Amino acid sequence: MIQAVPSSSTRVVQADWVELHAVLRGSATESLFTDMALDADETRDDVVRDLDSDEPGSFEEEIVESELFRQQQTVYEELLHRTSSYGDAYPFSLVERETGWTLSWSGSSPDGSPNIAALGYVAALTIAGYRAGILSLHHVRPSESRIGNVMQALSVMAARELVGGECYSFGFPREDRTTMLDACAKLVSRMGTGKAHRERPAGAKPAAKDGTVDIVAWRRLGDRLSSAVVLYGQVASGYNWHAKGVQDLIDAEFFCWFQDPPRRRGYLPALFMPFACYQEVSEPASSTTLSFREEASGRVRNDSESLGVIIDRFRLVRLLWDGVGKGTVNPNTDSVWPLVEEWISDSWPGWTAA
Repeated sequence: MIQAVPSSSTRVVQADWVELHAVLRGSATESLFTDMALDADETRDDVVRDLDSDEPGSFEEEIVESELFRQQQTVYEELLHRTSSYGDAYPFSLVERETGWTLSWSGSSPDGSPNIAALGYVAALTIAGYRAGILSLHHVRPSESRIGNVMQALSVMAARELVGGECYSFGFPREDRTTMLDACAKLVSRMGTGKAHRERPAGAKPAAKDGTVDIVAWRRLGDRLSSAVVLYGQVASGYNWHAKGVQDLIDAEFFCWFQDPPRRRGYLPALFMPFACYQEVSEPASSTTLSFREEASGRVRNDSESLGVIIDRFRLVRLLWDGVGKGTVNPNTDSVWPLVEEWISDSWPGWTAA
């Protein structure tokens, strides 16, 4: 089920790989990398040991051991960042041992009930692992639409928490099975502001499904005069997320369906995805003084300029965790939650969060 992770993968993907093992087995250690290196090289004796030498080690062996140590160390640094940044919302615990480290699954609630935030994290991690090629889902054979629907469900709950209000899952196919015109009318009715066209406006695409907007979230501020905070978001479940900026086509594809859009200017653009928002960042070259974390921070800042607020897997689980604490994220009332539960059950047969 869990595949070998290429040594050329970024530290983020390698850390995701360790998390997958911790989900499956309950815990994972740095020895995963040593075991993988040995299993992958059937002729490792020729690679790591000079057979003509009487010395216990060789130059080649030292190189391999040095690379393994570097790999284990960078992954440890990444896991440490995750535990320190997201606290109790991060469903794993990291313990440093005298000879290495252990990452353990800690996503079950004290009373034994499912931890909704942790399950949401596993659902998103499963998508990320599948996309990276480190998790095989041949037993599920997931369709693109199913993967997208699962990520849409998680994003709806997170968007609602982000603005502290309501959310309409606008991405097609919609849960309420509405057409584009009906969805626009329903949206302005729920938001209490704006006006939708009654017929397809001239120039609007006849086959339009969602106008490139997957999520609309808003928060009223008590006076009922207008929706003071409005978020328009895109949901990405694949590696094409750089091309998913909601601002790119919203004027031409979405706002044209309204006589008076609920909010045309001053809205909050957002992108939701199951990956780390700095997943593509490689280790800094020896010629630079920048650290990995500085490089990652700069990359996310630049991407946010075009994509808006980026809600990756870690920010998503933090929002879900906060919502569970407030009672605003509830699997018994969230109609989209069964999509997430079924995804986890099918992807991890026999697995429980306890």
